[in-house]
Amino acid sequence: MDKIGANRLRTGDVLLYNGNSWISKAIQFMDGTEVNHAAICLGRGKVGEAIGKGLTERTFRASAEDDRYVIISRLSAQPGTMKPVTKKAYDYLKSGNRYGYEQIVLLAFLGITRKLPVNPYFEWLIREVLDQAAHLLMISGDRQPMICSEFVYRCYDEALPLSTDPYTLRIHTFPMTDGEIRARARGMAAAPHRCRMHPDSLLAWTEDVMTPRKKAAAAPPIIAFERPKKPGEKGRPPAMDGKPAALGMDVLIEKYLAATKRTATRAFDAGASPRTPEMLAGIGGFAEAYETATKKGKKRGGEPWSAGAVRGEAPSALSHLLSVVADFVTPGDLLRCGDLFHVGKIEME
Repeated sequence: MDKIGANRLRTGDVLLYNGNSWISKAIQFMDGTEVNHAAICLGRGKVGEAIGKGLTERTFRASAEDDRYVIISRLSAQPGTMKPVTKKAYDYLKSGNRYGYEQIVLLAFLGITRKLPVNPYFEWLIREVLDQAAHLLMISGDRQPMICSEFVYRCYDEALPLSTDPYTLRIHTFPMTDGEIRARARGMAAAPHRCRMHPDSLLAWTEDVMTPRKKAAAAPPIIAFERPKKPGEKGRPPAMDGKPAALGMDVLIEKYLAATKRTATRAFDAGASPRTPEMLAGIGGFAEAYETATKKGKKRGGEPWSAGAVRGEAPSALSHLLSVVADFVTPGDLLRCGDLFHVGKIEME
């Protein structure tokens, strides 16, 4: 990809960042691309992006100062003006800190919706990510979760009040399962969220275990859990008391990524399956925290995660999480989007 200068930026361009931190590297790995963050160019050297403190407008240099490089992508359709996109961006930016983004929340979604290689550090890492993400969601105050790439995608998708228009971005989806293909052939609509998560992912497994259609074949385990703990807080689940749990997030990511390079396959290892009651509880804690964060001021439906499962009912938190996954867009999705072409790469180091 050609190296370009910041002077090549145009209003409405999609900015895709390659970061240096361990959590950035984990996002890149789990999403299968070289990028971990996304923003939109507003013109005059400014960008709009979703970060931890909310939706923010700042200079391109301030936005990318901790990154190695930024890939600049542009709409292939060339509609003549990008004003509808930037107008929608400013509509969102006026919300200030109503929306917030944390990379750990994006990493949690990737960890449960992708098919990832399993090694001795995998389960420890994913459960730590889920716990930290749930904690951040619970202390987010009035902020509602919106990850960086969702903000960029919404600016394009909502630019005009049409289902298909020059600004529409068609996002990559995972292949449907054989059952979904047969259902589609019979004229039955497949669940939209199933195309946004890998059929061998932890979340697909969770849906199979926790929903009524699985109840007749095998009763789901009764899962009980307390609120997710703060990082470093005492009283972690017993299975997390071993050595890997004490390593910390960055070291867990480093060791997990190093171990994947020594593993010949990127498939789940049946002998080291992460599909455990503890993992199910971790996903449940994240699901309930996400539902609470996105429904602030609204009445939540359903009962706690374990109560619904005992009766063979899909917990409301799981149903909500699956509905979010149906519209989940990652920085890697934007990088792979066929409606965008890559102008070049701005190196920051």
